[in-house]
Amino acid sequence: MMRTDETPKVPKIELWPGAVVPYQIEVAEDCGELQQAIDRYQELGTFKFILRSRDSEYEFPDYLRFVTGKRNFSYIGKAGGAQEVQLVPGFTTGNALHEIGHALGRVHEHCRSDRDEYVTIRWENIDRHAIVEFTRHWMGPAELGPYNLESIMHYSKLNFTKNGSRTCEPKEAARNGLLMGQRKQLSDLDAVAFGKLYEQEVQR
Repeated sequence: MMRTDETPKVPKIELWPGAVVPYQIEVAEDCGELQQAIDRYQELGTFKFILRSRDSEYEFPDYLRFVTGKRNFSYIGKAGGAQEVQLVPGFTTGNALHEIGHALGRVHEHCRSDRDEYVTIRWENIDRHAIVEFTRHWMGPAELGPYNLESIMHYSKLNFTKNGSRTCEPKEAARNGLLMGQRKQLSDLDAVAFGKLYEQEVQR
Protein backbone atom coordinates (compact mmCIF):
# COMPACT_ATOMS: atom_id res chain seq x y z
CA MET A 1 0.00 0.00 0.00
CA MET A 2 1.32 3.46 -0.91
CA ARG A 3 2.49 5.39 2.08
CA THR A 4 0.91 8.83 1.80
CA ASP A 5 2.53 10.61 4.72
CA GLU A 6 5.02 10.17 7.52
CA THR A 7 5.40 11.16 11.13
CA PRO A 8 6.38 14.83 11.17
CA LYS A 9 10.14 15.35 11.47
CA VAL A 10 12.24 18.17 12.83
CA PRO A 11 15.31 18.46 10.60
CA LYS A 12 18.20 20.64 11.63
CA ILE A 13 18.48 23.56 9.24
CA GLU A 14 21.66 25.63 9.25
CA LEU A 15 21.37 29.27 8.24
CA TRP A 16 24.03 31.43 6.60
CA PRO A 17 25.82 33.37 9.38
CA GLY A 18 25.03 37.05 9.24
CA ALA A 19 22.83 36.36 6.18
CA VAL A 20 26.02 36.55 4.08
CA VAL A 21 25.93 34.13 1.13
CA PRO A 22 29.14 33.65 -0.91
CA TYR A 23 28.61 32.08 -4.33
CA GLN A 24 30.19 31.00 -7.61
CA ILE A 25 28.43 30.66 -10.95
CA GLU A 26 29.42 27.70 -13.11
CA VAL A 27 26.25 27.09 -15.12
CA ALA A 28 26.90 26.14 -18.74
CA GLU A 29 24.81 28.92 -20.29
CA ASP A 30 23.97 32.59 -20.01
CA CYS A 31 23.50 33.34 -16.32
CA GLY A 32 21.22 36.36 -16.70
CA GLU A 33 18.22 34.53 -15.22
CA LEU A 34 20.30 33.41 -12.26
CA GLN A 35 21.66 36.87 -11.63
CA GLN A 36 18.13 38.26 -11.68
CA ALA A 37 17.14 35.75 -8.99
CA ILE A 38 20.13 36.68 -6.84
CA ASP A 39 19.29 40.36 -7.28
CA ARG A 40 15.69 39.74 -6.15
CA TYR A 41 16.96 38.25 -2.88
CA GLN A 42 19.41 41.08 -2.32
CA GLU A 43 16.59 43.58 -2.85
CA LEU A 44 14.85 42.15 0.21
CA GLY A 45 17.46 43.95 2.31
CA THR A 46 18.12 40.82 4.36
CA PHE A 47 20.83 38.98 2.42
CA LYS A 48 24.25 39.93 1.17
CA PHE A 49 25.37 37.72 -1.73
CA ILE A 50 29.12 37.90 -2.35
CA LEU A 51 30.65 36.64 -5.58
CA ARG A 52 33.50 34.38 -4.47
CA SER A 53 36.80 34.89 -6.28
CA ARG A 54 40.22 33.28 -6.25
CA ASP A 55 41.37 36.04 -3.90
CA SER A 56 38.55 35.36 -1.41
CA GLU A 57 38.28 31.56 -1.56
CA TYR A 58 40.07 31.12 1.78
CA GLU A 59 37.82 33.68 3.41
CA PHE A 60 34.70 31.86 2.17
CA PRO A 61 35.19 28.07 2.41
CA ASP A 62 31.40 27.61 2.54
CA TYR A 63 29.58 28.86 -0.54
CA LEU A 64 26.87 28.16 -3.10
CA ARG A 65 28.17 26.68 -6.33
CA PHE A 66 25.62 27.12 -9.12
CA VAL A 67 26.06 24.36 -11.70
CA THR A 68 24.17 22.82 -14.60
CA GLY A 69 22.39 19.60 -13.60
CA LYS A 70 19.82 17.08 -14.78
CA ARG A 71 17.25 18.49 -12.36
CA ASN A 72 16.69 21.63 -10.35
CA PHE A 73 17.97 20.83 -6.88
CA SER A 74 19.34 22.36 -3.70
CA TYR A 75 19.98 21.27 -0.14
CA ILE A 76 17.96 23.04 2.53
CA GLY A 77 20.02 25.62 4.38
CA LYS A 78 23.81 25.83 4.59
CA ALA A 79 25.40 22.42 4.07
CA GLY A 80 29.01 23.58 4.12
CA GLY A 81 31.85 23.51 1.62
CA ALA A 82 31.17 23.84 -2.09
CA GLN A 83 27.39 23.45 -1.88
CA GLU A 84 25.89 22.71 -5.28
CA VAL A 85 22.70 24.31 -6.49
CA GLN A 86 21.77 22.46 -9.67
CA LEU A 87 19.82 24.14 -12.46
CA VAL A 88 18.68 22.43 -15.66
CA PRO A 89 19.45 23.92 -19.09
CA GLY A 90 16.85 26.55 -19.92
CA PHE A 91 16.02 27.27 -16.26
CA THR A 92 14.03 30.41 -15.50
CA THR A 93 14.46 33.13 -12.92
CA GLY A 94 11.59 31.49 -11.02
CA ASN A 95 13.38 28.13 -10.96
CA ALA A 96 16.47 29.82 -9.54
CA LEU A 97 14.39 31.73 -6.96
CA HIS A 98 12.92 28.43 -5.76
CA GLU A 99 16.23 26.61 -5.42
CA ILE A 100 17.98 29.55 -3.78
CA GLY A 101 15.07 29.66 -1.35
CA HIS A 102 15.91 26.10 -0.32
CA ALA A 103 19.61 26.95 0.02
CA LEU A 104 18.69 29.83 2.33
CA GLY A 105 16.71 27.49 4.59
CA ARG A 106 13.11 27.50 3.35
CA VAL A 107 11.23 24.23 2.85
CA HIS A 108 8.37 23.49 0.47
CA GLU A 109 5.31 25.43 1.58
CA HIS A 110 3.00 22.50 0.82
CA CYS A 111 5.00 20.32 3.27
CA ARG A 112 4.20 22.48 6.28
CA SER A 113 2.57 20.75 9.24
CA ASP A 114 -0.59 22.82 8.77
CA ARG A 115 -0.93 22.27 5.01
CA ASP A 116 -3.95 19.97 5.24
CA GLU A 117 -6.02 22.96 6.32
CA TYR A 118 -5.30 24.68 3.00
CA VAL A 119 -4.59 22.08 0.32
CA THR A 120 -5.55 18.53 -0.54
CA ILE A 121 -2.77 16.17 -1.65
CA ARG A 122 -3.98 13.68 -4.27
CA TRP A 123 -1.64 10.81 -3.47
CA GLU A 124 -3.19 8.55 -6.09
CA ASN A 125 -1.96 10.88 -8.84
CA ILE A 126 1.63 11.34 -7.64
CA ASP A 127 4.53 9.49 -9.24
CA ARG A 128 5.70 6.95 -6.68
CA HIS A 129 9.28 8.23 -6.88
CA ALA A 130 8.12 11.70 -5.81
CA ILE A 131 6.08 10.81 -2.72
CA VAL A 132 8.76 12.32 -0.48
CA GLU A 133 8.23 15.68 -2.22
CA PHE A 134 4.80 15.89 -0.59
CA THR A 135 5.59 14.47 2.85
CA ARG A 136 4.28 16.69 5.63
CA HIS A 137 6.85 17.79 8.21
CA TRP A 138 7.00 20.06 11.19
CA MET A 139 9.73 22.51 10.27
CA GLY A 140 9.89 24.66 13.37
CA PRO A 141 11.26 28.12 12.55
CA ALA A 142 11.10 27.39 8.81
CA GLU A 143 7.29 27.63 9.08
CA LEU A 144 6.96 31.37 9.11
CA GLY A 145 3.78 33.39 8.95
CA PRO A 146 0.45 32.37 7.42
CA TYR A 147 0.19 29.61 4.83
CA ASN A 148 1.10 31.04 1.44
CA LEU A 149 -0.36 29.52 -1.72
CA GLU A 150 1.52 32.07 -3.82
CA SER A 151 4.89 31.27 -2.27
CA ILE A 152 7.80 30.65 -4.62
CA MET A 153 8.30 27.52 -2.46
CA HIS A 154 4.84 26.04 -3.20
CA TYR A 155 4.17 23.39 -5.86
CA SER A 156 1.57 23.83 -8.57
CA LYS A 157 -1.46 21.61 -9.11
CA LEU A 158 0.36 19.23 -11.47
CA ASN A 159 3.86 18.84 -10.06
CA PHE A 160 5.01 15.20 -10.28
CA THR A 161 1.71 13.95 -11.68
CA LYS A 162 1.85 10.44 -13.09
CA ASN A 163 -1.38 10.63 -15.05
CA GLY A 164 -2.05 14.27 -15.87
CA SER A 165 -4.42 14.72 -12.93
CA ARG A 166 -3.89 17.12 -10.06
CA THR A 167 -1.47 16.23 -7.28
CA CYS A 168 -2.14 19.25 -5.08
CA GLU A 169 -5.18 21.50 -5.04
CA PRO A 170 -6.32 24.34 -2.79
CA LYS A 171 -9.35 23.89 -0.60
CA GLU A 172 -12.35 26.14 -1.21
CA ALA A 173 -11.65 28.42 1.74
CA ALA A 174 -8.09 28.98 0.54
CA ARG A 175 -8.66 29.70 -3.15
CA ASN A 176 -9.36 33.45 -3.29
CA GLY A 177 -8.13 33.56 -6.88
CA LEU A 178 -4.49 33.02 -5.90
CA LEU A 179 -1.98 31.53 -8.31
CA MET A 180 -0.67 28.47 -6.52
CA GLY A 181 2.82 27.32 -7.44
CA GLN A 182 3.83 30.44 -9.36
CA ARG A 183 7.45 30.72 -10.51
CA LYS A 184 7.55 34.40 -11.38
CA GLN A 185 8.56 36.27 -8.25
CA LEU A 186 8.97 36.25 -4.50
CA SER A 187 5.56 36.94 -2.99
CA ASP A 188 5.06 39.55 -0.29
CA LEU A 189 4.69 36.79 2.29
CA ASP A 190 7.92 35.18 1.03
CA ALA A 191 9.72 38.42 1.79
CA VAL A 192 8.25 38.43 5.30
CA ALA A 193 9.15 34.77 5.86
CA PHE A 194 12.79 35.22 4.84
CA GLY A 195 13.04 38.28 7.04
CA LYS A 196 11.72 36.37 10.05
CA LEU A 197 13.93 33.36 9.35
CA TYR A 198 17.07 35.52 9.33
CA GLU A 199 16.02 38.08 11.89
CA GLN A 200 18.63 37.01 14.42
CA GLU A 201 21.36 36.53 11.81
CA VAL A 202 21.14 40.07 10.46
CA GLN A 203 21.40 41.45 14.00
CA ARG A 204 24.81 39.88 14.53
